[in-house]
Amino acid sequence: MNRIDLTQAEWQLMEKLWDHAPQTGRELTEAMAAQTGWSEVYFRRAFRAAFGTSPLAYIRRVRLENAKALLRTGYYSVTETATRCGFDSVSYFSYTFRRETGVTPSAYRERFL
Repeated sequence: MNRIDLTQAEWQLMEKLWDHAPQTGRELTEAMAAQTGWSEVYFRRAFRAAFGTSPLAYIRRVRLENAKALLRTGYYSVTETATRCGFDSVSYFSYTFRRETGVTPSAYRERFL
């Protein structure tokens, strides 16, 4: 598949959706596809061609990076961080965080307190 060139407006729309949508990853992918006017299948293929990863994996990575930033501040609990970063459950957030970073969110947070 050829690389897909998105317009500036499409990129801005995706950034806005990622930053502000409290949706699950799948719902967010569906919303982004609808906003671009593409089918969900085409959107996923185009996204993978452009970014080298699936939309769900990218969304998860962005949410985890946001979570790490919030945990470093020490202002938010693990539960608040999970909610603010778009995770539906604290247990899934903790599982994903540990799988990706090698430490629990609580241990990560305590490093910076």
